[in-house]
Amino acid sequence: MPFCKLFLGTALALGLATAGCDSSSADLEKTKAELAQANQDRSNLKTELDASKTQVTALQNKVSELDGKLAAAQTPKPPESAHASMTSPKKEDKAAHKTAAKSQKG
Repeated sequence: MPFCKLFLGTALALGLATAGCDSSSADLEKTKAELAQANQDRSNLKTELDASKTQVTALQNKVSELDGKLAAAQTPKPPESAHASMTSPKKEDKAAHKTAAKSQKG
């Protein structure tokens, strides 16, 4: 009888161990699937991040370009040179000159 008890005890222990391995094996497979999904999600997020970084860089370049155009538009134009005003008098100057010439004659 002690042999039977030993045999039954061993068989019961092996049965429980096998049942325990089956549940841990299922847990392991579940964890592997979750890990694969987490890696895929991470890869997708990294791709999105890289695309966003590229877009940010392009937009920063556009802002710099527009800032340059704005600065150029706000820069005051240089005054006309004295030479340019002597060679092409304005209409008002011509009229004043004619009036002064008439007053000197008369």
